[in-house]
Amino acid sequence: MIIEGQIAPAPGEGSPEAMAALAPLLGNKNIVLVFYRGYWCLFCQVQMGLLARKYELIRKCDAEIVAVSVDHREESERFARRFKLPFKFASDAGMALSRAYGVKEAKGNPIEWIDRQIFKDNYFEPAMFIIDKKGVVRFSHVGAHALSRPRNKTLLKVLEKISREEP
Repeated sequence: MIIEGQIAPAPGEGSPEAMAALAPLLGNKNIVLVFYRGYWCLFCQVQMGLLARKYELIRKCDAEIVAVSVDHREESERFARRFKLPFKFASDAGMALSRAYGVKEAKGNPIEWIDRQIFKDNYFEPAMFIIDKKGVVRFSHVGAHALSRPRNKTLLKVLEKISREEP
């Protein structure tokens, strides 16, 4: 797993869509990289809605959110429109980017088994990374289950600290 202080994996280690979303931001913006289970996940819907409420504060810290799941682009676009989510989305259908970050594929939990029967065969546990403009991971959280997600308050504290340190 990628931890705080490490250099973030290069966008080339992910899908072409993830590369396209991340490459223009690296070196230009602080990045809040959010791995979510999928459009179908109620907990993810709540998390994305809460992030959308803080989006302007996040942007004031010269940061951009990129939300990544195994969903196809069309599914993510519908999800973003339905919930009026203003940030970028990227598909990691092959799970290459999630593996590069050490995000765990959901396995073994009875709830995950039910989710797989109803929704998707492959998806990962929720995770969040904050990457500064130098490409250094400044915050890392990989959840152990669907409810394990950092609070926006934590995210904003890290982004504000990064903003104060920048020239």
